[in-house]
Amino acid sequence: MSTQTRVPPPEAPAGSGTTFRPWRGIEDVDGMARANARLRERVGLLEPIEVEAMRHRYTHLVNYDPAVDCHILERDGETRGYVRTEWHDLVDGDRIYDATLVVEPSCWGLGIAAAMLRWAEARA
Repeated sequence: MSTQTRVPPPEAPAGSGTTFRPWRGIEDVDGMARANARLRERVGLLEPIEVEAMRHRYTHLVNYDPAVDCHILERDGETRGYVRTEWHDLVDGDRIYDATLVVEPSCWGLGIAAAMLRWAEARA
């Protein structure tokens, strides 16, 4: 993965009422945190999302090109999830890829996570 590897954004499933858009900048973190918090509440994760910690993380990601490695899921003008990829070079010369997918419960069952995963695999 590099900034040279261009992959079209994830394709929103037909009839889902959702769209994907590229990351616009650190101002996206508030909506991302809200979607993540709704997901965590639904699945019973007790660890809260801290917006400032997310801002810090997204400001300091190293192996990540925000222009191509993050897409925001929207529905009704609100952030409902996101997908992000990054990579890590290991000391033995191997490279691993991480994908973060967040889909809030109101968008479950629409094929969105599958679309995100297809995009992340293509991006890697």
